[in-house]
Formats: sequence, structure tokens, C-alpha cells
Amino acid sequence: MSLPPGVDPYVVPLANNPSGAPPNFEDPPSLVPHFITSVVILTTLTTSAVISRAYVNLRAKRKIGWDDVCCLFAWVTTTTYGGLLLNAHFLLRHDWDISVGTMMNGRTVQKTSTIGMFSSPLYFFCKASVLLLYARVFHPVMWLQWTVRGMMVFLFFWAWCSLPAQFVYCAPKPGKPWDANVGLLCRKTLIIALPQGAISMVYDIVMFVLPLPIIFKLHLPLQRKVGLTAVFATGAIGVATGVLGLYFRVLITIEQQMWTVARLWLVNYVENSVTVLVSCAPALASLWNKHVKKSDAWMSLRTSFVRSYWKLSSRHGSGARSAGYNSTGASMPQGHAGDSMELPKHAVYTSTQLSGVEHAGVRY
Repeated sequence: MSLPPGVDPYVVPLANNPSGAPPNFEDPPSLVPHFITSVVILTTLTTSAVISRAYVNLRAKRKIGWDDVCCLFAWVTTTTYGGLLLNAHFLLRHDWDISVGTMMNGRTVQKTSTIGMFSSPLYFFCKASVLLLYARVFHPVMWLQWTVRGMMVFLFFWAWCSLPAQFVYCAPKPGKPWDANVGLLCRKTLIIALPQGAISMVYDIVMFVLPLPIIFKLHLPLQRKVGLTAVFATGAIGVATGVLGLYFRVLITIEQQMWTVARLWLVNYVENSVTVLVSCAPALASLWNKHVKKSDAWMSLRTSFVRSYWKLSSRHGSGARSAGYNSTGASMPQGHAGDSMELPKHAVYTSTQLSGVEHAGVRY
């Protein structure tokens, strides 16, 4: 964007406000609160999930696998990505509240280029952590093994081959400074934004549905099938964010506004954070079933709830016994379908065949 000589670029907005209002460079409406909230919550959740996964693996004395390594790198890259986004907080606003000087500044160009370069390893490790988890959990299922291998090969070349393009177009030549010319050249990489979003969405959908045929073939009560499906169903959030990310990528190719770019950054962060949570879901389920549910604190809380329920039922004239509780408010010795994720040995895939699921944190 060229300006007349003598015009201060720091007082000229990138675009005119449609409402006709003057630019607000000091305290304009921005997405900063949304970013801070998302980063704090998701960083807390992903960190807790990764620590829980490590704890379950250590308790089970399971050998560290490639899916564990990718999960760790996925968490590191996702957390770093969130920090990079917060560091670019002055860009999380409308174009008419960003000055031309700010966008042409070398510091801004460096920050936006770094965010773009970080997307490739982030994309690879997050997707790979889930695919390799499936490969280990369902290792006797050959069609799934070949599907995972094919997806891993394509993912590797697609994610890492786009990284050199980022260095060529989004970094200055040796001895050259970070300036507006680098930023203008980096815009050429937008050509891969749309196919990258489409491929990411396809991967999210495939990773969501991949384990479902195997789960549905197990000879289990419906309640247990639903519970087992729920372990992997967190990927549905990833599918939704993947579709939303593709939508914003389409908008970027049309309007190229920072407000749209900022929303895409946020969606990408949420999508990859959810992917980390999906890769830790079996371990979290195991932690719940083996440790939390059997803890004294949980049993005390459960007993208090049962007694409160019995008293409330008695006041309304309904028998608590019909709900499975005796007169003391304690649960009667009847089985609970959701207490364990152990599957019967007469399943289509037996407990011996699916021993990898137990190692992943879900007992079969």
C-alpha cells in the first residue's frame, strides 16, 4: 500500500470503517478477550490431559510409543502456537483499527510469518498423534492399519513440504531485514490456505469415523457401546472447527482482512487443542475408571448423592428401591453397566486381539 510523501503511516488505517467512524488505534473492539479465554482454558485442559496420559502410562508400565511422542510434540507446538497468537494481540482487530505503519513494521511481519511457519509442524504432530494412537489401539485390524499408514505418508509430505515454501516467501533473504516487502511476498502462500483447510477437514472427519465400525462390531450392550464411542467422539468438535476453519479460509481468499485472519487463527488453535484432547481420551477414560471412581473422595460424594436422592424420592412418595437403592441410601449390589469398559471375550475382536486398547488406557 503506497502513501503520499510526508504522510505518517501510523495514522492511516488499512481500510475505511464502513460506518464512517474514525479509526481507533488505542482501545478498539478486538478478539483479545476471546483469545485469552480460549488459550487459558484449552492450555489448562491439554496440559492436564497430557499429564494424565503420562501418569496412566507409568502406572501401567507401558513402553513409550510413537503416538506418545507425537502427542507430547503436539502439546508443545499447540501451547507455543497459543503463545504466539497472544503475542500478536495488536492484530486481533478490524482493519480500520490497524494502521498501515503497524502492518508494514518489521516486528509485525516477523510475528505473522512465524505463526504461519509454525502451522506445519503443529498440523503434522496433532493429526499424527491420533492416527498413531488408532494404529496401536486397534493393531489387529489390518484395514485400519493400512488406512493409517497411507494417511501418515500423505500427511508427512503435505505438512512438511509446505514448510520450505513458508521459509522462501515469508522470511527475508540472508542479510535483509524483516520489512513490508517480506509481508507482501508472504501473501503468495495464501494459495495453499484453501487446499490445506480442505485436507485438514477431511482428516478430521476420517479420524472421527475411523474407529466407529470396529466399535459397532463388538458384542456389547448398547450402553457400553455408547460409552466407548464417547471416548473417541470428542473428535466431533474437531470436525466442527475444521469446517469452520475452511469457511474462514475461503473468506480470506476473497477479502484478506485481519479480522478474518484472526478468527482463523483462533479456530486453528481450538481445532488442534481438541485433537490433543482426543489423543488423550482413552487414557483419561482409564484414569476415571481405575482411579477416580474407586477413590474415597468419589465414593463419599457418590454416597452423599445417593442418600440425597433417596430422601428426595421418599418425600415425593416414590420408592427408592426401584432405582436400585436400599433403605439406608446405599446402592444395592447390582452391576453397573458403565463401571468398566471391559469387553466380553465373545466380541468380534476379542480381548486378546485388542490388547492394544488396554495399553492405551481403555480396558478390553
